[in-house]
Amino acid sequence: ASVRDAIETVLALLPPSGSVRFRDLTIGSGAKLEVIVRFLAVLELFKQGVIDLDQAETFGELVVRPLAAGERVALDLTSLALK
Repeated sequence: ASVRDAIETVLALLPPSGSVRFRDLTIGSGAKLEVIVRFLAVLELFKQGVIDLDQAETFGELVVRPLAAGERVALDLTSLALK
């Protein structure tokens, strides 16, 4: 499981508008490692300004929202230090 592959999976699962729960982005992932890698992918997408995250309370549901074209920057997969 690589973060780069998980980023592509998360981007494919994101709705074009609106938001989705992180839990919904992990459906069908099976292993805990895959859930962790998808979480890392979500953090990378947030860091790069592709998505926004919302969590109403500590340990609450994590909600992922893709940023609109005018809000987001281009994703830079080359910046990922993956082997």
